[in-house]
Amino acid sequence: MEILAFYSLSIFVAMIMSIGLGLFGLHLVGRRQSVETLMIGQLMQFGLLIGALFKIIFHLNIGDGHDGHIQMLFSFLISFVFYFLIQKLVKKFEALKNEINLIIIILSISLGQIIMGFVPQIESFYTQSFTGDIVTASHSEAYFLLFGGVLCLIYLLKRSKKIISDTIDYGLYGLHLDIKAPLFELVLFVLMSLSLHIFGLLFTLGMMLIPAFFINSQVKLHFKTSVLFITFLNLLGVLIGFCFNILSYDFPTSPAIILSTLVLYLLLSLYLKLSVK
Repeated sequence: MEILAFYSLSIFVAMIMSIGLGLFGLHLVGRRQSVETLMIGQLMQFGLLIGALFKIIFHLNIGDGHDGHIQMLFSFLISFVFYFLIQKLVKKFEALKNEINLIIIILSISLGQIIMGFVPQIESFYTQSFTGDIVTASHSEAYFLLFGGVLCLIYLLKRSKKIISDTIDYGLYGLHLDIKAPLFELVLFVLMSLSLHIFGLLFTLGMMLIPAFFINSQVKLHFKTSVLFITFLNLLGVLIGFCFNILSYDFPTSPAIILSTLVLYLLLSLYLKLSVK
């Protein structure tokens, strides 16, 4: 019971973030932006690395990656600026949209490795930014993430009709429609940068893309039913992942959550397939 009390805030914050990420992921996959989502995540991780490098250059202590939030600021700004620059390039070469995004992913990984080659003391920080460090986040950081996650969920609820309409139009017409959705993209970047700063790249992308893939593959599911499935299964995935971590510290939290979530959605797909027969 003492262990559960210790983890309770982290578990609750992870639940809120998992719902927000899952619902945003549902729209992004529906808009055919899965590869773009991977690119944004990779650029954000690269931004965290640049933030850590900045702190070293100016003789600041990079600590465990949670102090000062300079890395999160760099992560947000670098990914946000590059995303809109890349969007302009994609419009000129629409047929090569995925290839452009993949090249950016490869380049950011390569640059990250080069930087770590010259500044090896940030390698551990870069590794941590991938798997995250959920249970070591301070209470102030946890409440900050909780506040940000709740605001993002409120935005999704308040603007649900418009967002759903845009998602349908994007899915049907893609770039030809030229819909402007700056607020949606801004909230998305805020949610992802908050999540990646503490929960890591693996948790952030996993909770966005795994649920969205399985839900979107079930063409007969209504949108409200999809939201309910994502909410319930993402919550359950977080709980099961934390249970593995509590049972044994050898289980890293984020990978345990992602694997638990994947199994849950595989079981859901199997159940839906059998129920149709």
